[in-house]
Amino acid sequence: MWDLRSGPHLVRTLDSGEFPIRHLHVIGGAELCVASSSNAFSIWNLMTGTQVRSVIHAPTITAFDATPNGKWIITGSADGALRLFDADDGQQRVQLDNPHGITAVAITDDGRFAASATRDRTLSLWDLNTGISRKVMMVNTNRVMFTQSGRLLLAKI
Repeated sequence: MWDLRSGPHLVRTLDSGEFPIRHLHVIGGAELCVASSSNAFSIWNLMTGTQVRSVIHAPTITAFDATPNGKWIITGSADGALRLFDADDGQQRVQLDNPHGITAVAITDDGRFAASATRDRTLSLWDLNTGISRKVMMVNTNRVMFTQSGRLLLAKI
């Protein structure tokens, strides 16, 4: 981590072990969620540099997002599963299954909806309260995101 106010000044490094880091996401402004190729993700305190928790995830995480308030973490994986985790305790709350591997995920700021893109060029909008896919579109993308209001879903094509 670098402090940019004093010029790029290295403050600390976080040791993720022997596995390469695939995804980084600041959650709640005070923590960093790190997903690596070790079939796990971990949450770190940004101020102290200490690991808060580690969550086992199988198989390997291929896509990752979190709500800005740090409450929800969503992952996608090669087996086609979309998993929603409570960041406070690391428990999986929802699993939604796709027939194809996931390449991108996004979650609305309020945690009500998620989007997933898959290798077969399907972009799905999910209602996380019901687990129902609300809309399916044929789009070749590997990056999706919601606007802050959650009203618009953006996809890189």
